[in-house]
Amino acid sequence: MSKRFANSGTWIDDVTGEKYHSKTGGKFYDDEDLFYAQERREKEKQKQYRYAQTDELGKYILLRVKKLPTNLDPATLARLTLLSTYIDYKNRLMINKHTVMEKSDLPRILNISERAARDFVSEVKNKYLIFRDGEMFLSKEYYRGESDKYKRDAKQKLFIQTTQDLYYKLKPREHKYFGYVIRIVPFINREFNILCHNPDETVFDQIKPLSIGEVCDILKYENSHSDRLLDGLTRCIFRADDQDQSLCAIVQSVGNGITGYGMFVNPRIIYNGSDYDRVELLHFYFPLRKNRCYNTKKK
Repeated sequence: MSKRFANSGTWIDDVTGEKYHSKTGGKFYDDEDLFYAQERREKEKQKQYRYAQTDELGKYILLRVKKLPTNLDPATLARLTLLSTYIDYKNRLMINKHTVMEKSDLPRILNISERAARDFVSEVKNKYLIFRDGEMFLSKEYYRGESDKYKRDAKQKLFIQTTQDLYYKLKPREHKYFGYVIRIVPFINREFNILCHNPDETVFDQIKPLSIGEVCDILKYENSHSDRLLDGLTRCIFRADDQDQSLCAIVQSVGNGITGYGMFVNPRIIYNGSDYDRVELLHFYFPLRKNRCYNTKKK
């Protein structure tokens, strides 16, 4: 290769005109080279994102457990979470992979009135829903959490197809029940999906379930109306495994003469455990034909 030195740190190939570092041999790139290199990286990132966001239970987005905006009104939180199922790898809201979602699409996408959509935007704009260059983005601080900076955070997977099916079966006044479940995500056991005090526990017998009264307290829901809350949560229905399933189940357990009640969240909606077989076992509780077995006087 014929070459000549341009300066002490650079030499030039006389044939191609390409510049190289004199010590490392590394090639210097011009702006066009850098542009196409960035484009290739972007496409690879999209490809890897699609692979990463699919597992046995379908495509999902990530919820950052400790960063979820649980201070929001439950109906608002439900609608914001529904929007998270429409984000692309940039957290940009897309109706489909070719069509960017616009602000005018929100009433239809959220299945609410135009006035309710305006109120929703007013509540979440800038902090949770970001408008930039005519496009809408969800904050990565709350949904998806892909940044390496946050990779050690506890996360839950929210499955896209079942979440959308659930949401669109709800009437607008029922959105709050889905929002209540998102509020209580930090208490969902990672392996068994029961609401508990120790969500990282992997031994079932060591789990300390939340009582119905404690669930009401966390949600700031009046204990005397717990019937209404439990009925609302167990009546939220979606389609999976060719049958209607409920969002939550209240399961009775009896041991040593003591009757207890535990609340489970359907793993077809939210799950991030390590053992898929455990998910299959949990499915026993969620078909619509199941009996609700809870006593609201128990705590």
